[in-house]
Amino acid sequence: MPKGVCDYGKRVTDWVLQTYVGARIGKGAFRRVYTLIHDEKSVLKVEDRGWSFCNVNEWKVWKAVVDTPIEHWFAPCSYIDAWGTCLIQARTVPFDSEESFKQAVEAVGGRLPAFFDD
Repeated sequence: MPKGVCDYGKRVTDWVLQTYVGARIGKGAFRRVYTLIHDEKSVLKVEDRGWSFCNVNEWKVWKAVVDTPIEHWFAPCSYIDAWGTCLIQARTVPFDSEESFKQAVEAVGGRLPAFFDD
């Protein structure tokens, strides 16, 4: 059977991480977010605790909204590993002002979906 990257030991695993995963740019209660060195438009979300399933839930939500009228409100997910530990998702940035937020809302019809009103 072919070897996986982790089968080669810590030295190779560390090299792969250092080659493809960049700086940590965020963290929450259950995940850490990293840049991808060779893809500045995507991020890697790593779930560092078991049983919270944040990545799995985010993947499922993305799959549910693809090709719907509300798809543009979500960051596309492009990959999730078999355990739900690693999720690759389009990188987003916060609006830099209230005016830029209003312009973005106007660009998609002028109304926010009801799920944004909490």
